[in-house]
Amino acid sequence: MVWGDVRIARGLAACLMLLPAIGQADVLVVRAVGPSAGAYPPGRSLPDAAKLSLRAGDQITLLDNRGTRALKGPGVFAAAGGATAQGGTALAALVGQRSERRARIGAVRNVSSDAAPGANRRPNIFVVDLGQSGATCLADPKSVTLWRSDTNAVGATTITGAGGASAKLNWGRGQAIQSWPTALPVTDGASYQLVGPIATTTVRLKLLKAQPAGLQDMASMLIAADCKAQLDALIATAGGTG
Repeated sequence: MVWGDVRIARGLAACLMLLPAIGQADVLVVRAVGPSAGAYPPGRSLPDAAKLSLRAGDQITLLDNRGTRALKGPGVFAAAGGATAQGGTALAALVGQRSERRARIGAVRNVSSDAAPGANRRPNIFVVDLGQSGATCLADPKSVTLWRSDTNAVGATTITGAGGASAKLNWGRGQAIQSWPTALPVTDGASYQLVGPIATTTVRLKLLKAQPAGLQDMASMLIAADCKAQLDALIATAGGTG
């Protein structure tokens, strides 16, 4: 069990009873593509009463504490509307409060039946994906988990920090997760190169500074930290797709 995830999950579960939080955005833009994207950048908050004027080719995804809502132009749309998730239960589903499940903020859905042999689902949004370069947000730098989607390969992953210090982890067939090596302490904001049997990636690890108060707070933090892959996982889960 990843204790950092448990700490954040418990905090989120408690905050669920208090939503909407003071000062929290009514609706948050989490994705924007098309000619009007500049007017609705990810991270922009909108009041429920706002109207979005979209042009042909616009695709805007909004998130509130009920889930997500995708808008496609042209047209004029209200910011508030029916979310595609499970209403106010979306956050509770992300937290995963059932005792027999691993504590998680944003567990994604099972891989499809036609997925490659050895493929497995991501356990939560705070894992370090061996196949994904870029920024990764962490719940707890002392409890970091590495994850790989393809568990067929047998071999080692060498992790090297900016100062040249390195550590190695061996992977057995069928093994999907491992703890970050204690010999290489995690530094907030530092970059690490991961060279393994399947891919070579570079990740920049960022520590969340506070407990999010709900879906919008979590999404805002991921947007601000540029943790794109984790934001995608959160949107997919909140929207019931992915």
